[in-house]
Amino acid sequence: MPEANGDGEIRALQVVIDALQPLDDDARSRVLEYTLKRLGMHDLSTSSAAAMPSTPEESVTQPDAHPSRQPTDIRSLREAKEPKSAVEMATVVAYYLSEAAPPEERRQAVTVSDIEKYFKHANYRLPARIDMTLHNGVAAGYFDRTGRGEFRLNPVGFNLVTQTLPRAAGQAPRRPSTRKRTTQKAPPTNPKK
Repeated sequence: MPEANGDGEIRALQVVIDALQPLDDDARSRVLEYTLKRLGMHDLSTSSAAAMPSTPEESVTQPDAHPSRQPTDIRSLREAKEPKSAVEMATVVAYYLSEAAPPEERRQAVTVSDIEKYFKHANYRLPARIDMTLHNGVAAGYFDRTGRGEFRLNPVGFNLVTQTLPRAAGQAPRRPSTRKRTTQKAPPTNPKK
């Protein structure tokens, strides 16, 4: 029975290696880190890493391979990610609070008061309607509502911060459609006299 279980682990390992192979080291690290968090697992400890053989392929796939590269305060993160809109900045704030903030500040859900506080700390211009920023983030597909007035960064928002920002020169930010829907009226019917 243990051999069958080991075979399953080997197959899973091969799938992971095949998926990570085309990515660069930073992308591999981000994917593995996000996967661990998504599965509810904590960072792999050094004791379990010591039990694993250290081959070049395995050392590349360890999460947190470059922990010093991640900014540790919201202003540095904003400068590194260069958000171009209030919604993008809100995703940076949500990412910061869930992934990069000091442990005592970390949380998964953000509120309007968090947006105001961290926009100010990051020295980012406050939007005219700060109360609509997170709702606009939901409409753009970056947040999910988790409760009354609380929003959580979803995988699309996470990928925006980790994969897309900062944007390449000349690349325009994705904006939600602002076109209003029109309703079609049924053509008037002419009753026969």
